[in-house]
Amino acid sequence: MVRVVVRNWRCIEDIEVDLGTVTLLIGKNSSGKSSLAYALYFLAKVVEWKDANNVLKHLYGVDLDGVVRVDGSGKRHYPIVIEVDGYRFEAHGKDRVESPRGSPWKSSYLLPATRVALTKIMQFVAVFARELLKRPESRAALPFMYGLFELVKNVPLLPPTYFFLEDLMRLYGITQYHKVKVGDLGALVEMFSPLIVLVSYEYTDLFTNIKLPLHLAPEGFIDSIIIQRFVERAREGSLVVVEEPEIHKNPLWLIDLVKNIVRISVERKLTLVMTTHSDILLHAVAKAVEEGRISPEQVSVYYLYRDSQRVWSRARKLKVYEDGTFEELPGVEEVVSKLF
Repeated sequence: MVRVVVRNWRCIEDIEVDLGTVTLLIGKNSSGKSSLAYALYFLAKVVEWKDANNVLKHLYGVDLDGVVRVDGSGKRHYPIVIEVDGYRFEAHGKDRVESPRGSPWKSSYLLPATRVALTKIMQFVAVFARELLKRPESRAALPFMYGLFELVKNVPLLPPTYFFLEDLMRLYGITQYHKVKVGDLGALVEMFSPLIVLVSYEYTDLFTNIKLPLHLAPEGFIDSIIIQRFVERAREGSLVVVEEPEIHKNPLWLIDLVKNIVRISVERKLTLVMTTHSDILLHAVAKAVEEGRISPEQVSVYYLYRDSQRVWSRARKLKVYEDGTFEELPGVEEVVSKLF
């Protein structure tokens, strides 16, 4: 287990949790699940980018003043603290930042809840570019397209679009780099952006073998493939954050997906963090424990909650046992009473 401390970050005043190989953050809407998960990804990206405000621009569309905890009077409660296994980020203001020199992970990957829509947008751009290349009279528009991609990189359009696309490209060995050549007359900076690389996908129906464009494929299938590819191809020892893996999926499909990515996470020594509203995800992970795919010690489950009396997020740890059972999920009685 890896100890995590997060303070004064969005709706979180002070939370301490332990990360396992697989960590589930479950709770109602607006309980702080994604805030906690994104804090981990932010820490990893700050080490890589060396600029906290620039990372936040692409993650949330704001700077540090936009993510620090703010009370009802409008007061900003610095310092922000995010610490993972001794690697500590601390900010006492927008321009007073202390970043860690290293990261607890070899790399990091983010799968936001909008990942299917973003993949379809990327597919549209790829198709559009191919059509332009077929028409000599239209090729002059290609520089405009590449310029548009660079705009996405430098302007926070639909955060966290850039990070998702960058992480996706890295799965295929395509990374952004900045190379500086120093000469007698000055310095030349070579910059490569992964966003100008166009990736397209095609779906083949399982029963008829008919090939379909991605926008006609079942969204549950698309999302399952995206999640599985990230987990399979992520660098060993990396952080993978997945928002709401249950989106677009029936329970049977979700259970199979979760058991599979749990197994891969153990094999590749990943830190897999999943946010969810669904207890099916919890049952699937518990089943993986029962089947021996992962040990209870490698699993962390936290129920996050807040209300009008306790406005800042809190986290309650739920135990998972070797036989595939777990502590009762809070709120079950409320759901049953509303249904029956």
